[in-house]
Amino acid sequence: MIPLSARDRLAINDKNDGRGSRMTAERAGSRPHTLVEPVDEESVARWWRELVKRHPQAVALRTLEGDIALAELDRRSAKLAQALLLCGHGKGSRIAMLMANGPDWIIAWIATQRIGALCIFLSSFFAESELLHALRHSDAQLLLLEPSYLHHDYAARLEAALPDLAACDNTAPLLPADAPYGRRSP
Repeated sequence: MIPLSARDRLAINDKNDGRGSRMTAERAGSRPHTLVEPVDEESVARWWRELVKRHPQAVALRTLEGDIALAELDRRSAKLAQALLLCGHGKGSRIAMLMANGPDWIIAWIATQRIGALCIFLSSFFAESELLHALRHSDAQLLLLEPSYLHHDYAARLEAALPDLAACDNTAPLLPADAPYGRRSP
């Protein structure tokens, strides 16, 4: 997890994207965030809770390491959701994800839905300039990052796009090292 402070977001917004457009500090700092309540009472978090309650042992994911039941996926996403809440993120927070498809991605997405955060999906194929553009315009407060997968080095792309941000020491693992799945070998 890489928390993006207001200063970091200003640095992202202030960096020129090579096309001559720059977002001013005033615009970046004053952008209003309004939440619109859904018309339907159903939410992803509520749907998820009901699904897990009805079918806790149903297979949610099949991986090379084995099957993952809904209850286990729920437990892992609840643990990450709790960590996000403890870090000060919750309803209305903007959380970006730069990860390959897999169990970690699903756990992170469910966790963001549990706390009512807005999940901003960043393509794992983004080049440095595209990553900078997406982060600039999303106003993300936190970046959930998988450092690398196969030949894709996401951390290097982040460092190339935002050298000052990538050098920060505010990182934490997304999932515990003892997770029985989700760890990929190149």
